[in-house]
Amino acid sequence: MIQWIGETLFATTVLMVLILAIRPFVADRFGARAAYLLWLAPALRMILPPLPADMFGDRATAVQDVVVVLVGPSSPSLQSASATGGGTAWLILSLTIWLGGAVLFFGRHWLSYVRFSRNVVEDGQALFAAGTIPVTASSAVSSPIALGVFDKSVVVPTDFAYRYDMAEQRLAVAHELTHHHRHDVPVNFAALAILALHWWNPVAHFAHRAFRLDQEAACDAIVLRGATPEERHAYGSALFKSAMGGVPLAACAMGATTTLKVRLRRIVSGHAEHRLAKPGAALVTLLVIGGVAATASGSVKAAVEPAIEAPQALVLGGGLVNVSAPVEPVIHDESNCPDARAHAAARARAKAMKIADAARSEAEEARIEALAAAADAREEALAAAAEARASAQEAMVEAQTQIREAQAEAAVAMRGAEATRAAAIRSMKISCSSKSDGSVISVEGRDSASGQRQMQIMVCGDGTRMGRAQIVDALRTTREQIAHDEMLPEQTRAHVLAALDRQIASVRPLPTPTLQ
Repeated sequence: MIQWIGETLFATTVLMVLILAIRPFVADRFGARAAYLLWLAPALRMILPPLPADMFGDRATAVQDVVVVLVGPSSPSLQSASATGGGTAWLILSLTIWLGGAVLFFGRHWLSYVRFSRNVVEDGQALFAAGTIPVTASSAVSSPIALGVFDKSVVVPTDFAYRYDMAEQRLAVAHELTHHHRHDVPVNFAALAILALHWWNPVAHFAHRAFRLDQEAACDAIVLRGATPEERHAYGSALFKSAMGGVPLAACAMGATTTLKVRLRRIVSGHAEHRLAKPGAALVTLLVIGGVAATASGSVKAAVEPAIEAPQALVLGGGLVNVSAPVEPVIHDESNCPDARAHAAARARAKAMKIADAARSEAEEARIEALAAAADAREEALAAAAEARASAQEAMVEAQTQIREAQAEAAVAMRGAEATRAAAIRSMKISCSSKSDGSVISVEGRDSASGQRQMQIMVCGDGTRMGRAQIVDALRTTREQIAHDEMLPEQTRAHVLAALDRQIASVRPLPTPTLQ
């Protein structure tokens, strides 16, 4: 166990150094997401158990080199008890310091995250919900931040609506939602646990800063996939406005000052996303698997395959002693061995472990392929959503243009109708003349008391008396003509017809004019 811990810490350190060396090349050639995928290698190596020795097919050769000599009854150990006890004490002390430092390191950063989240919740004000993830405003932050492992949320500054324009607000919230969709907050806690186990290792601290930079750059690449130059400019402006320090290690802040300069440079140069992202992901997956396999722990193998320069013998009751004379190998008779059943069980266990390790390796490869397929599907879904949003915006602009045109046409039509109505009214302002031949004339005026417009009907004769029937007939004929006149507006027609109806109801015979 102790040997496996030492080999694991050493192997993960070697992998971190290699990734720090090659990640700039991978980011330039294949994009930020491929560089971020490299950090899967030390994480997998940290949890990789020791591989069994017989999986390489050389267990039998190792057993043949072991010489077992039974020497009488139990004898005292050849090693001094004081030496053994002293080594054990130093080992326990070293483990205590290492584990204690890891617990203190992780606990300090976890408490910092909890206090920060509590301050945000106490000061938070709900704004809206992006799907199932609420977006709140808090004065405790000056940059959009993604928080929560199970209760996910996005927190923005209280002046978010004033300091950022609409495009910057949309891109900033999309950045934090992408962190949640990629489960970056739980990943940050896992990275924090690995860093805690390497609290004494400066390489691990450099690697953690590079890991966070690649994480934010990968998120930038997803948000800016297919973006226009105007959207890139708005995204860079949002990053610049979101500069914020003092963020807990597990939180995902858009404008963390430790990564801001490099990310802005990549966005300006156009390296935030890359057309070879998918081939790069496949290549990096092979590199991760190869790196983990190359640094796999061989502690179990070393235990069954000792490097023997001189023959050694295991003394019953004692320790290991050198044997100067060559010893004939003991031929093991399986038929007469009292432990034949135990040996068969051991071989069966070894075979089962080999099969289980092969199945575990296949399952890990399948899981990596599934993760890659899920990432591709998520990227395609985001691209489709962006296209749908662009189409909706174009349709909205076109609809607004059509509405404005319809409003302008309606205003022109209303002005034309008013002009037609005014002309019709003016055409009816006629007075009787001495040459009238019994026609009906409509006269429009205003009541001096109420100020309302009124319509009066005059029946003009030729100077002779007109009978009641003639007046009514003239009024009705006029009413029939006006009712079928399509040139008059509907409101004017109704007004005139109502006046005619009143005049018909109240008509009286005209007095006979007298000649003086």
